[in-house]
Amino acid sequence: MIPRKRLQALLYILQIFYVFGDGDPGREGLAINELQNNVIDDDTPTTEAPSDHHLSLESIVPSEKTDRSDHKSNKLHRLHHPPKKNISLDLDTDIDSVQNNDSHIDKAYSAITNLKVDDVNATSVNISWKISGHNSSLYHISLFKNEGLVESYNTSEWKYCIKNLKPCSDYKIGVSSSPYKENETEIVFVNTTTSFLKPGEPPSLQAAPGNFSLHIEWKEPEIGDTCVKYYRVNIDNGQSGNRDIRTDNTTALDYKFENLYACTVYQVQVIAVDRENGDSKPAILTPLPTYQAVAKAPTIKSDGENAFNKTKTSISINWDVSDDENNCPMHSVFSECNFNRTESQSIELFNGNGTLNITDKERPKNLTVVVQDLSPFTYYICKAKIINEAGESNWSAPIEILTDEDVPPGPQNFKLKQLVPTLVLSWEKPLSIPGKLIKYVLKLNWTRDYPVPDRCNLHLEKTVDKLDPGRNEYELPDPDPMSWYSARLFAATGAGLGEESLSQFYTSIQGVPDKVTDLKCTVEPQRLNPDTFDTELSWGLPCASKGYLNYFEVDVTGKRDGYPDHNILDTTVNVTLDVDKNQIFRVNFGELKPLYTYTFEVAAMAHGTASFGEIANTTIVYPPGIPPQPNPDYFKSITLDPIKARKTTSTASILLPIFPEDNGKIKYYAVMVARAGFYHTSLKGRFNLTENKWPNVSSWEESMEKNFEIPYQATEPKWDPYAKHLIDYGNNIKAVKFIVGEDQTCTSVSANTPTRVYCNGPLKPDSWYEVRMRAYTENGFSESEALVIKTNRELNVSLVLGVVLGILSIGMVTTLMLLVKRCSPRLMVQRFIRSNIPESPVPNPFTRRKFLNHCQQLADSPGKLSNEFQLLQTLSIDLQMPSNTACLQANRKKNRYSDILPYDFSRVKLEVIDDDPNTDYINASFIKGYSGHEEYIACQGPKEDTTYDFWRMIDQYDVKIILMLTQLVERGKEKCHQYFPTIKETFNYENLSIKCTSELDYRTYTQRTLVLQKGEEKRTITHLYFKDWPDHDVPDDFDAMIHFCQIFRKQFSCVKGLAVVHCSAGIGRTGTLIAVDILLQSIRDNRKLDVFGTVYRLRRHRLNMVQRESQYAYIYNCIRQVLKNPYFFKTCKPPPVDPIHCKNKVKKERSDSSTELVDSVDTLRKNSSSTSIDSMQPLCKSSPQTTPKIQMNVLFAGLRYCKSTSAIDTRSNHNRMGRYNSEGYALCGSERDSSATTSKESIDEIDTKSSSSSLYENVETLIRPSSSQTMNEAGYYLTNDSTEKDTSL
Repeated sequence: MIPRKRLQALLYILQIFYVFGDGDPGREGLAINELQNNVIDDDTPTTEAPSDHHLSLESIVPSEKTDRSDHKSNKLHRLHHPPKKNISLDLDTDIDSVQNNDSHIDKAYSAITNLKVDDVNATSVNISWKISGHNSSLYHISLFKNEGLVESYNTSEWKYCIKNLKPCSDYKIGVSSSPYKENETEIVFVNTTTSFLKPGEPPSLQAAPGNFSLHIEWKEPEIGDTCVKYYRVNIDNGQSGNRDIRTDNTTALDYKFENLYACTVYQVQVIAVDRENGDSKPAILTPLPTYQAVAKAPTIKSDGENAFNKTKTSISINWDVSDDENNCPMHSVFSECNFNRTESQSIELFNGNGTLNITDKERPKNLTVVVQDLSPFTYYICKAKIINEAGESNWSAPIEILTDEDVPPGPQNFKLKQLVPTLVLSWEKPLSIPGKLIKYVLKLNWTRDYPVPDRCNLHLEKTVDKLDPGRNEYELPDPDPMSWYSARLFAATGAGLGEESLSQFYTSIQGVPDKVTDLKCTVEPQRLNPDTFDTELSWGLPCASKGYLNYFEVDVTGKRDGYPDHNILDTTVNVTLDVDKNQIFRVNFGELKPLYTYTFEVAAMAHGTASFGEIANTTIVYPPGIPPQPNPDYFKSITLDPIKARKTTSTASILLPIFPEDNGKIKYYAVMVARAGFYHTSLKGRFNLTENKWPNVSSWEESMEKNFEIPYQATEPKWDPYAKHLIDYGNNIKAVKFIVGEDQTCTSVSANTPTRVYCNGPLKPDSWYEVRMRAYTENGFSESEALVIKTNRELNVSLVLGVVLGILSIGMVTTLMLLVKRCSPRLMVQRFIRSNIPESPVPNPFTRRKFLNHCQQLADSPGKLSNEFQLLQTLSIDLQMPSNTACLQANRKKNRYSDILPYDFSRVKLEVIDDDPNTDYINASFIKGYSGHEEYIACQGPKEDTTYDFWRMIDQYDVKIILMLTQLVERGKEKCHQYFPTIKETFNYENLSIKCTSELDYRTYTQRTLVLQKGEEKRTITHLYFKDWPDHDVPDDFDAMIHFCQIFRKQFSCVKGLAVVHCSAGIGRTGTLIAVDILLQSIRDNRKLDVFGTVYRLRRHRLNMVQRESQYAYIYNCIRQVLKNPYFFKTCKPPPVDPIHCKNKVKKERSDSSTELVDSVDTLRKNSSSTSIDSMQPLCKSSPQTTPKIQMNVLFAGLRYCKSTSAIDTRSNHNRMGRYNSEGYALCGSERDSSATTSKESIDEIDTKSSSSSLYENVETLIRPSSSQTMNEAGYYLTNDSTEKDTSL
């Protein structure tokens, strides 16, 4: 327990600490560690008393480093501490003694507490403080900045406002009681910073310019100068082309810009940047220019050729006057050139200079100064300087330049030195040579003093170039005699030819003439006697007579192998002195010998000379002449006795002579015939076979109309008898054996041909005729003497006819009696008028069920299909109509096959071109379709020369779809010309252009899109090419054909117009596809099916549509396939697109063998001998003839009468038929066109087993070939694998 006295002493000490301390006796700094275990209320005696009972004040007073909570914000620091008093108290001391000591302290010390800054602005600070202890009457305030005393203030209050301070400045403020005593008075400090004040504009801005510099000075801003961080100095010359803007920062009050432009006005701007990086208002100085400076010396450009240009008297130098540091205006550029040395000879030397004044405000970079009036070919030292406002620059570096050469004056004393024996010209060099003399050039021109033809077109001039500069004379070789010369001589330097020196003279000597001009030989018929030639040689004067001519000498030499030479020598033609220069000289030699090679030579002789001039020559081969007559002995030896010669009533044999070839090779022969007594003389004459057509000779028909009183040609034009008619009897005796009148077809051919036809027509019986052999060379013809023939008499025709008619009458009566005996007349009539009796061989239209039954009957009954097709062939004979247009001579070459021709009434007519009526023809026919209207055009495959006609037809009739059913080449023969382009190709025909824009290749067909353009109009055409139709066969599969027809019909129904269908001839495959398409439409509309009638109606419009029996059977099979598979009309998808691989074709398996109508494919191949009418000749209209009737074996009702219905008879019939159809039109086949072939020829070449005679020549083609084999035994079957070959297509 603390004694009370000790406690009182402790509390008193605490009171003293409060007075001298910070007034907070409760702080943790109070040192009471020594008062441990001092518990006031504890009565327990202390076990351990402190060793020292004196408490030091130093342990109670807070440490100097102790933070005072009231002074944290002010950061008070006591720089001068009063001396610490060690007050030693004895706890046992009486309290009164302590109190006495306290009174002494109050009187000696007064402390400043709580010094703080109350308010701060840019120029003043308000401070306040408190007092601890004794209150002083005066306080001292010290203001420090940068560790230096700035100002002192005294105040009696506990606060003070310090004014006139600098903004943005750090200050230390100290406060102490006044007066201050060392080691007794304590000073209290506080730090503060004045507020920010935006600096003002820097004052007193000025600049001192130099030549290339600018020194700028200024003063601190009057406001806020202490808030300036640095100064930004800007200068700008304000020029658009050479702008110079510079900026720099500095903390000083001046700045100097170096490397500026001289004579340049700069605008100066100084900005004070404050501590917050803000800009003060700029101080701007009035624009001030830099001082003037002399320009740099100019330099020459270093880019070689462009550095300078020079002529013979001037130098132009391109000086570089650019000076990036000097903008002082230039006044001029002065350049001077002083000669150094010269390469010229004997010339005067001059120096020169040039000034270029500059008026442009903008300073140029390059200037060209021209120095003139210099000397040529001289080295000059050139330099230049620039003059500006500041004065003249230094001279540039010198450059040496050589001026160009100049042309020299003319050589001196140029003259003719001598004329004989040689012509020599001499001269002296020019007076001065402004360059290097490199050569002399001599130019001569002259005129001849004798006649020169205008056609010579001579250029009488000569230039001798590159004469050595050291020469002083020239010898002229071979001067032109008797001519006036003008000579000009030039000296030449590198600058070219100089002035000329002229000399004129005359050459009086004569020379040998040149060869004559325009030498030619012409062979022409005489005007009064065209059969005789005149051979005329003509020529003109020489271009160089070299004197006056006296005469010409002409020599002619002729040669021919195996014949003696023929020469005409020493023919002279005189020349007068006054001859015209363009006169033509002529010599006529008459007619020379044929086939000789003649050489004509002409030479001129001049007056005063002893030799001829140059020889001119020309060579010709004389044309063939008129053939000479055969040797009379030879002619007599081959003459036959007309009575003993072989002959008939219309023919007679004769031997004709071979002509000798002395006057030329015999090219052709012709046999001329006329009645005796009307053809008295043998003809001969000139006729050029190369330039003219065949001579105008009468034909057999024309002579026959005049009772053979005029001669006619019995052989074809350009007849060659050597191949078949020449007979060699030995001993060099040869003759032509000829039968006059043996061509029995001449009558019909001549009647049906609009043009003249030369043929060997029959003679009249019991008549005498004169026959002459005519021989042709290339240039003439000649006839032999007449040979006489005679024909036999005719038999008694009346007697023969009577016997024949009697036999026929007996036969007819007998036949009629047998018929009456077997059936009544009523039954015979009934069979003719009834049309629907079951025995009728013409099939009626079927319903679907009956059609399938009919197909089954065809399969079960061998030969029934063949009978049906043969009946169709027979009935088709009467459908044939005239084809006169196709038979015209101009149109025959347009037909691919001469026996497949369109009828006149149904043919496609094209628009006529250039009023030529033959341009409207094309081998194509209109075909009526299912609707009864014209839907198709059936045509042949285009030939190369008919392709344009084909596209004309497509364009004219607005065709939208083309169906192609043939390959281009089959079995090595062209079946169709490629008239269509492939993908990305374009074909052009006259005014038509066809382009293929797309091509889709499917397994069985190819579809192309063609664009036909005519002018600006374009049309799209679909081209469908069926690939599955084998060569000379029918397709292996029915589905492909059915799908192809459906695809065609689907596309065709969407467009308006016609569809063109073609194979090769346009009848077999074409007719088959059209028939299938029509029958498929009948199935679609649930109408009756009529294969026979459909094909029959097609043949009304085009000959022999559905050409072969195999094709006819294929139609049945296709329709049967559709009826047995009804899904054909529900789905119509094209076959998938497959790539084309180069491999052998493998025959496809049958998809449905149950649909075939035969049991054996070989049956039809072996037994089918039916042929089409593909071998018949073109039909040309003629006078109607009587057609022999074929006896009918089967009578039926409903079948219209025709002349060949006996084709269904199973018996053989060997009756021959005339070459006329049932309408009475004769067949034209007299002349085969080289560009057309017959389908019969094609059949004979490929498949001779299936070939037979024409339908119009032999009825056997319509029936079985043998009488022992009937129709029922033939074994014909209907199949989809028939190998009946379409040989012509």
